[in-house]
Amino acid sequence: MFGLTAENKYLPKVADFYQNKSIFVTGTTGFVGSVLLEILLILKEENEEVLNKVHVMTGDINLPNLGLSEDDRRLLIEEVSIVMHCAANVQFNRPLRSNDNEKLEELVAQCKPPWPNAYTFSKCLAENLIMDTATDLPVAIVRPSIIINICKSPLPGYEEGNTGLERLCIGVGKGFVKVVHADPNCKLNLVPVDIVGNTHILAACCVGLKRCSTPLIINVTATDNFHIKLSEYVETLVEVALKRPVPQSFSKLTTCILEPSRYMYSMIAIYHHYIPAIVLDGMLKLFGGKPKLYSLYRFFDNIMASYDFFVFNDFEFERNNLERLDKLIHPETKKFLKPF
Repeated sequence: MFGLTAENKYLPKVADFYQNKSIFVTGTTGFVGSVLLEILLILKEENEEVLNKVHVMTGDINLPNLGLSEDDRRLLIEEVSIVMHCAANVQFNRPLRSNDNEKLEELVAQCKPPWPNAYTFSKCLAENLIMDTATDLPVAIVRPSIIINICKSPLPGYEEGNTGLERLCIGVGKGFVKVVHADPNCKLNLVPVDIVGNTHILAACCVGLKRCSTPLIINVTATDNFHIKLSEYVETLVEVALKRPVPQSFSKLTTCILEPSRYMYSMIAIYHHYIPAIVLDGMLKLFGGKPKLYSLYRFFDNIMASYDFFVFNDFEFERNNLERLDKLIHPETKKFLKPF
């Protein structure tokens, strides 16, 4: 069983733990990685030369040795003491890549319980690989739920990415999406990206000082009091978009229907999405333009279909390690860094 030990003394100040340590962060061009890097820099914001300590490496996690040059690889081996792995492909409908894709996809389908997509299956494989081979290393596994915009720091409200939730926000806000196939009563467990970044930093400190068993698994999730129904989320989107219209909107926004029935959704989507798209595409083609609306709606439907498992089910998460980690944080650290 993995978890924190019963020891309840405070961790040292985070800035003290990270002093004179070199950190390798993957995925800094992505949402979580870029925010994590910013938080790490803020820890040293009193140092005007902190940016000079950032060394950018060109690589690709899909390639052997991360696609790094020999010099960069040697630098990592000689200098780095902490690795924070944030690189990932978050497109749920991407296939598993290998020399035999068909057999791997069949393997995913046969797994019990069935995995909804290759993304969750590959994450499970990675975690089990760590548990089997890295029990002698100070390792923490940070599992966030649905990551959303920054809550407090470094830039409140900042958001980026192209996942289903962001596409839903943009589609509804622009009046492009009128109906979504989903359970309106489905509860969303949303967690701000800065909370995820803070937890990375604190978890590394905890395992680095051997204050917990390893691998340490932390579910970074919201409490039950902060769950929000999908219907409430969409209603808020519509309300905000009506008060502050999105520039270059597709059509006037009135509402967005959440329809759990696949049959009824198809009927409503044909009326609100596909018939107008066919008409407008025909007009575009008539005047020499490129038809694109029908294909955009097909693209949106394919993206949202990959989220069916998550918008038709509610989930419960164990938060004991996250809450116990919070109790270990030094009072000085809590002034600017909290896991939730």
